[in-house]
Amino acid sequence: MLSCLSPLRRPARVLRTETLLLAAITTAMVVPGCGSEPPPPPPVVKAPPPDPGPPPPPPVTPIETLMAQLGIDSRVRLPEAQAPGTDAERIAVLKFCDAFVRGNGDGVRGMLAMPDQVQFDRMVAAGEWPKAIDQVSRVDVRTGNSPDGDACMLAVFHVGMDFQPQLWLTEVKGENATFDALPTPPDIMNRLSGTDWIAAWFKVNRDEIARADEPDEAIVIPQVDLTERANLDDGGDAGGEGPGPSPGGPGPGSPGVPGRRMPGGTPVAPPRGPLGR
Repeated sequence: MLSCLSPLRRPARVLRTETLLLAAITTAMVVPGCGSEPPPPPPVVKAPPPDPGPPPPPPVTPIETLMAQLGIDSRVRLPEAQAPGTDAERIAVLKFCDAFVRGNGDGVRGMLAMPDQVQFDRMVAAGEWPKAIDQVSRVDVRTGNSPDGDACMLAVFHVGMDFQPQLWLTEVKGENATFDALPTPPDIMNRLSGTDWIAAWFKVNRDEIARADEPDEAIVIPQVDLTERANLDDGGDAGGEGPGPSPGGPGPGSPGVPGRRMPGGTPVAPPRGPLGR
């Protein structure tokens, strides 16, 4: 009997029950976790790869191999531990020293800086170049850097029983190399110490420059006793020849007289260039 009743004629109590059931079913369909599928997991974020850092320096050819390939004279001695860090620099140093020991004037001149080329031309014109190089029996080579970071090469020439050292600034661009001679302090071989002779060379040069800047004379201005002069002006003994030097003051020929040179002095400017240049 009740099933034949139309919805409009159903009791209000039945309608309210159906409404609540529909609302509950609808809510269960839209609320997560109440019968619906779970949301997809968040995407996995991968950490960036570590920074590989700068690329490693290119490998260098051993000095022994380069000497064999280039036909370098065996009198050139460049230890592996004292060699430059690139093949271009190694080749330039080996060729420069090889030209020296072989007496190859054109090869040496072509790699010298302009001021050194002028000096070299004077040696050749005076006939000094063959005499300076004929007795070279060996050259010991070291490379390194100046305090400013410039590449340097130190060559110690064995000439008879003597040593002729020379330090050059080196600049290598591609296949072109330039060697610029630095001042050679006196008795430099006896003043080099430690494992870094190039750094020691620059220190000796700095010390020489500091000594050259010191005054070579101690000038002492004579002192005058003004009290004694005032007494003379006020009626003292005016028959004399004037006030002499104050007691204990500097007299003629005493060390304090201006113009007299005190012990010590400015060192002679160091020569430039190897082999007596």
